[in-house]
Amino acid sequence: MAYTTNIAMFLPPSGAASNQANQAKQLLDAYRILVAIELALKDAGFTGGHHIPEMLSKIPAKHPSLSFTKFQNDLRRDLTKIMCNDRDSKPPRRVKESSYPEIRYTRFSGDWGGVHETSFESIKSLFQTTHNLLSYLRQHKNVLGITI
Repeated sequence: MAYTTNIAMFLPPSGAASNQANQAKQLLDAYRILVAIELALKDAGFTGGHHIPEMLSKIPAKHPSLSFTKFQNDLRRDLTKIMCNDRDSKPPRRVKESSYPEIRYTRFSGDWGGVHETSFESIKSLFQTTHNLLSYLRQHKNVLGITI
């Protein structure tokens, strides 16, 4: 099953990578890219739910010439720096590297009186990591057999 339309719909419009003025927009762009990457990797037969670092770890078995270690480490680091609200009135917590959709519940700096907020630097880092990963995947899309 091809997710080509879904992938295209979740990618940010051209030029969005240069807009670093708004942390909410950067987080949204990072989220959209992660959705597109997840769908593209699943389309190519790489499984792992929402755990993109885990999905990336499976690629070298099929394509030994490609390395995703840096992207895996950066993505794990960046996702777990994002603070989010938990369900059922539990205390805020860090996003799990295995479940990037939790970033939808990010506690933005300035919204929570300084309590368990996500720094702008953390959002900016995730934004940059997702763009770097997207660029790398696009460079190697023919080798990987993905549409992105």
